[in-house]
Amino acid sequence: MPIVNKEEWKQFLEKYPNAHILQDAAWGDLKSEFGWDVRRIVVGDVGAQILFKSLPMGYSVAYIPRGPVAPLEMDWRSDVWEEFLAQVDATCHEQRAIFLKVEPDLWESDSVPGQLPPAGFQQSPHDIQPSRTILINLQEKKKRFWGT
Repeated sequence: MPIVNKEEWKQFLEKYPNAHILQDAAWGDLKSEFGWDVRRIVVGDVGAQILFKSLPMGYSVAYIPRGPVAPLEMDWRSDVWEEFLAQVDATCHEQRAIFLKVEPDLWESDSVPGQLPPAGFQQSPHDIQPSRTILINLQEKKKRFWGT
């Protein structure tokens, strides 16, 4: 199974400098301090940090925040994608997850070739993360925002 350790995950993310911070190994480390179990999977150019939260009776829920990480132009119907999904499914099964919540790091207007959502996925009416994160350079706009 292509489960990778933290160092291998960091190396994988070096190919994706714009990957969301919630896919960073440090985020997984922080979440583990609050009872989440972290698994990182890489298949070819696709990877995800999956968070598992334990539930009663040995079950868990699985969550991929702002992932998976992959080239934007990736064909989501490719063999690599199918293998990645199979590995995610096997890991979720191993962790006895009752569901997997995936929140891709895509703007609603992003155009992605292939099938979204992938077969077997449903769009949820409820988001966990905010739908947008916008960075503002406060050094240039300090006077405007803070009046100084």
